[in-house]
Amino acid sequence: ILAICDPIYVSRTNAESRKKTIDLIKQRVNHPGKWPQTMIFPEGTCTNRQCLITFKGGPFIPGHSIQPVVIKYKNHLDTYSWVPSGPKASTLFWLILLRLHHRVEVEFLPIYHPSEEEQQNSRIFAANVRMAMANALNIPTTDHTYEDCQLMVAAADSNLPRNSGVVEYRKISEKL
Repeated sequence: ILAICDPIYVSRTNAESRKKTIDLIKQRVNHPGKWPQTMIFPEGTCTNRQCLITFKGGPFIPGHSIQPVVIKYKNHLDTYSWVPSGPKASTLFWLILLRLHHRVEVEFLPIYHPSEEEQQNSRIFAANVRMAMANALNIPTTDHTYEDCQLMVAAADSNLPRNSGVVEYRKISEKL
């Protein structure tokens, strides 16, 4: 089923893969007839829907207008967010299948036209789109990244306090 969507696969650990992904995104936005829309999940992972983590800057590098879309799950029991500290993915799968009714709201936000500054700086563009989406979802943002989340999981797996794994990866990587 995924192949029908003609996805762009990216390896987080491979710099060449990330560069290739950015090139493919640029190619798609510069040929709108062939690629009318490209769907991107800018957090780069699944979270618990309590806040929006830092968006990856790569998808925003082309600097084109975008249409943010937010998904609101209205069920009391959260069976849609798989996070390492929660139930296993297989458990969530069965809980979803056994549920007779799923309340989901998809909201298409207004088209976001980047400013000149945002077109030149993908991180600012990503942060501002994230804020617009967080406002629509009525949730906060955090400067944690996917990598921070992975470090917190590794800390917990080593029986350390979760916050011992927080190093604010983005801030460190920007200085390197």
